[in-house]
Amino acid sequence: MGKIVQLPPLLLPGIGIASTSGTGNLISGSKSEIWLCPTYDAEGKGAPLYVKKGLTARAIMVEILCSQIAQVLTLPVPQPYIVTAKSKHVGGKGNSNIVCFGTLDMGSQSLARPIKCLNQVLTLLQKLKIEDMIATYDEWIANDVRSPNDILFSPDNLLYLIDHESAIPPNKSADEQLTNWLADRLLESMNDQERRKLLRQMHSRIAAFQRIKFTSAPLSSGFIQGSGELYLELTKFLTERLTHIHRLVSQRIFPNQLHLNLTTTQIDGAEQA
Repeated sequence: MGKIVQLPPLLLPGIGIASTSGTGNLISGSKSEIWLCPTYDAEGKGAPLYVKKGLTARAIMVEILCSQIAQVLTLPVPQPYIVTAKSKHVGGKGNSNIVCFGTLDMGSQSLARPIKCLNQVLTLLQKLKIEDMIATYDEWIANDVRSPNDILFSPDNLLYLIDHESAIPPNKSADEQLTNWLADRLLESMNDQERRKLLRQMHSRIAAFQRIKFTSAPLSSGFIQGSGELYLELTKFLTERLTHIHRLVSQRIFPNQLHLNLTTTQIDGAEQA
């Protein structure tokens, strides 16, 4: 028998730091107050950032952690930043500083928009072969508020996932099944064979989640009050939820078999029967 090779852990990437350098433009049509601002980063390089104003310290940390996880999983999210914004640069008065969550404006991304036609959204996600990963990701981070407005498509056919501040809800248990908008939409038109295929794909995606290693809060989060405690709280939830995620996914796809935690072997055997 050959030696089993353990895959290395996946480490979370760092987070950018930036400060606003001029008055931004308020972005209309967003459910949050977002400003497109000129900024400079820790190395003094200029870059336009979308600056999300008004988030709590916990919501900023959730955005940061979910963005880091998405990057490790190669899910398409805009590069995240912690932004120190002058109040006068984001619709306020004076030079007081506000800590905000920000994301990089990547050229054509500034023209990215949600698609209102649900069938078209699902078709594009399936064409990109990413729908099962997003659904599994949302299951893990307990993102029960995903909607088509949180999936942007750019003119050059790139996709971006945004708005994760409501994930990892503070009043929910790690073993609780919550709404998973994308998974539920995918399941609406599936027969049992298609459901087994999706279940096998989602179980396979979970293997990558189990390689992610949480260490400590990124140094850049020191700008956020209580960041260390918040990071421990959030990663504790994710670590605990990971022990339940196979069951949660199985019960979502086969809700009438609540006792069943299907393994890949069981799924393959059912398909061959």
